Amino acid sequence: MGNEPKRGTVGGGSPDMIKKILTWGGLAFLVFFIAYRPKEASGIVGQIASGIGDAAMGLGDFISGVVM
Repeated sequence: MGNEPKRGTVGGGSPDMIKKILTWGGLAFLVFFIAYRPKEASGIVGQIASGIGDAAMGLGDFISGVVM
């Protein structure tokens, strides 16, 4: 009984450990991507910033329309 995996985990590993592995793996990929593909990385960051700006503009238009 004492050696059974915890419920809700994969292979008996702790969810915190899996989260750490995925986080560090994602950061390693990000550093690799920026180091070896800087133009593509900057393009993606620009697209994300543009998307956030568009969303903020849309939210502002919505709020203006509700208030008026």
